[in-house]
Amino acid sequence: MKESLITTLAILISTIYSFSVTGIDGTAINFSDFQGKKVLIVNTASNSSQVDQYGQLEKLYQLYKDSLVIVAIPSNSFGNEPGNNEAIKSFVMDNYHIHYLLAAKMDVTDSTQSPLYSWLTDKTQNEMMNNRVKNDFTKFLIDSSGRLIGFFDGSVDPMTDEMTSAISR
Repeated sequence: MKESLITTLAILISTIYSFSVTGIDGTAINFSDFQGKKVLIVNTASNSSQVDQYGQLEKLYQLYKDSLVIVAIPSNSFGNEPGNNEAIKSFVMDNYHIHYLLAAKMDVTDSTQSPLYSWLTDKTQNEMMNNRVKNDFTKFLIDSSGRLIGFFDGSVDPMTDEMTSAISR
């Protein structure tokens, strides 16, 4: 009994399924709802030089929407997202007409980093790799079992062979 409890706790800690974030509209986005699908988490910013990736993420989502969940997480961690959630949602929907999930604004770096990003960037928590979010549009790929399997710098376009190959594996 004790060993199975320890195994269960280890699985919960090493997968994304124990996390949730607030959606841009205030509802919860529970990662446990995505079991069996890959998840791509991307920190975004409306004033970033990479802002057109919102559109590329929509193309990627349309290509893989049966097996991939994309969660865009606006952040001002690099000074490129000064707007509030309402302004961010208007900007993204008016300019990119996205169908993937848009979370509420949160910190992705430093001492105010969200618990989700602490897990994504710390090998002692995710049991896979240490990563540092160095810029907007950094991407984390989670497999269909909830484990971190990929990290892509913000300069990597979502529609590159590197990304699509990692998703289709």
